[in-house]
Parts: sequence; structure tokens; C-alpha cells
Amino acid sequence: LNGIAWDSLPASSGTDLVLSGNEPTSLFYQLRVSVDGPSACQTAISPAFKVDILDTTLVNVVANDSLICQGKPLQIISIAPTGGSIGFDYQWQQLNRQTQIWDNIPGANLSAYNNNNLNTGFYTFRLKYKRKLASCPELISNEIPVRVDTIPSVAVLFPSSKLCPGESISLTATATPNLPGVYIWQQSANGNTWNNVPGFNTEVLTYQAPRSPRHHGLDPNEP
Repeated sequence: LNGIAWDSLPASSGTDLVLSGNEPTSLFYQLRVSVDGPSACQTAISPAFKVDILDTTLVNVVANDSLICQGKPLQIISIAPTGGSIGFDYQWQQLNRQTQIWDNIPGANLSAYNNNNLNTGFYTFRLKYKRKLASCPELISNEIPVRVDTIPSVAVLFPSSKLCPGESISLTATATPNLPGVYIWQQSANGNTWNNVPGFNTEVLTYQAPRSPRHHGLDPNEP
């Protein structure tokens, strides 16, 4: 392994040496041949040469999110082997849902795939990957499903803008399209600074107008 200490390979006493391909990966091997001559001669030793056992295991690909809004960026990153003197070939693919055939994405030949212009709908991506060496196998990553939705618009049904002290009112929000999500109601005293209303995370908000001091029994003139 280091070109200094040498170990004999088992079952390698012939003129040919064949590596099985199952040797530990991402390591460099130095090989040489020794030939024993007559007893009066010294052992002949060939020059050493290196063999790079390349790791060809594709671990995984992961996306920044599986549910995004239209116009938001999608990024899928491959967690692939590194090292060795031979580089990699990448080809990202997208599943055609009508033909169920995987189509190559033009220009998507890097270890990561980015797209900021996906239309609404359902997508499935994967990575086709191999070392830039003819004898290395072509590998296919896991599949990444992605759903792209329209950014919803929200309308609020507001029955009245005037309330008596202590009176309650229910506000109902309607999102279009109606997508799964969390509603966050906010309130503002001046229309500029907004704060979340605690405890209300659905489409309905029940609001009660503050009572006047007299209704709380705080009016000093109240008998």
C-alpha cells in the first residue's frame, strides 16, 4: 500500500495477475513481480505500478423540499463517492408521466440539479451516474418526487368593521387554491407593525372587542 512494505498475493504465482474487483475501494495498490532465478542468481523484481480501485457506489440524492410553490427554487444534491484519478459523468433525468419513460434533462450534467422555473404539477427526478471509465458500471440513484403548487391567494370574510365593546365576531379566510398548510392570523394597531394572534392557526378567527373600563367595573364614577 505504501511502496515500502510488500506482501505476496495469494494464488498469484503465475505470469498473469487478475484482480477480482472486490478489493477495498478508494485505496491505491502498488504491484510488482518477483521472479526467482537459479540459486546463484538474485531475484529479479519488476518496477512497481499503481492500481486505483475506484468506488462506484452511489449513496443517495436529496432535495431541498418535496413541496414547493411555483417560482421557488428546487435543488437536488447527490451524495456521491469522491476521490480517485477518474472523474464522473452525471445525467439528471425526469420521469415522463404519460409514457413512463425517463428523459434526460438537457444541460443537467453536474452533481447537483437546480430549477427555478417549474410549472405547477407533479415531478419525479433521478440521477444517472458513472465513472469516466468504460469498465465501470452505470448506476441509478433513488427517485425524488416533487410537487409544485400555485402560490395561494387569501380572502377574508369580514361581516362588520364596527363592534360594540365586548362584542365577538368570527372572521373566515378562504385560500385559493385550497392547499394543506397552517394559517397564521395577525393583528396591528397602526397597519404597519403586525403581530401573530396566539392560539389561532385555522381558517377561522374569533375576535372579541375589548370592553370599556366601565364594563370591567373600573370606572371611578360607577356607583
